[in-house]
Amino acid sequence: MHKEKSADLAGWRDAQATRLEADFRAARAEHRQHHAEAFETWRRRNLNLPSGKENDMTVNTLNDLFIETLKDLYYVEKKLVKTLPKMAQKASSDELKEAIESHLGETETHVRRLEQVFELLDQKASGKTCEAIEGLIREAEEVMGEIADEQTLDAAIISSAQTVEHYEIARYGTLACWAAEIGNSEVAELLEQTLEEEKAADEKLSEIAEDAVSQRAAA
Repeated sequence: MHKEKSADLAGWRDAQATRLEADFRAARAEHRQHHAEAFETWRRRNLNLPSGKENDMTVNTLNDLFIETLKDLYYVEKKLVKTLPKMAQKASSDELKEAIESHLGETETHVRRLEQVFELLDQKASGKTCEAIEGLIREAEEVMGEIADEQTLDAAIISSAQTVEHYEIARYGTLACWAAEIGNSEVAELLEQTLEEEKAADEKLSEIAEDAVSQRAAA
């Protein structure tokens, strides 16, 4: 009788874990869609800024647009070099902390890789303030500052980090396509290298989040 009850309890826990994981995946898909739509709205707005603003740009060709977007991404990567250590410091999970610290090393490489792209294009490496990333980081800092529970804080850190990853993935994917269209295969290859690393970082964060959900369900 005891064995039957244990088996029933184990089955119930497995069912709960499966249901929670399914809910988690659905919520994450909705989260990604929301940010994709928000990014597209931001992109359209900032490509048509009135003159006199820092982000004003003169875009007449695809090459012009490429350079402007490259400057945006350079700013993002340099900003993350300063921001990721703070996120790692707040993380309570060793796995999450290690993942963020590992991606910090990759991010430093991404900065150098973008500088290589600028050099290949005979352009001075320079960033242009990215209001989108400033807003995302500001929002992340506000949320993390309000959370005391360690598991919840880790969940918030993962969510914020993935939101930034999705922004970068969108940017790098677009730039790699444009580079290929312009006919610069060397630049496209460099951008695609970083794109794959950003995707891998996003997948790693998803795995950490899903493991945490499963562990809570089994507790």
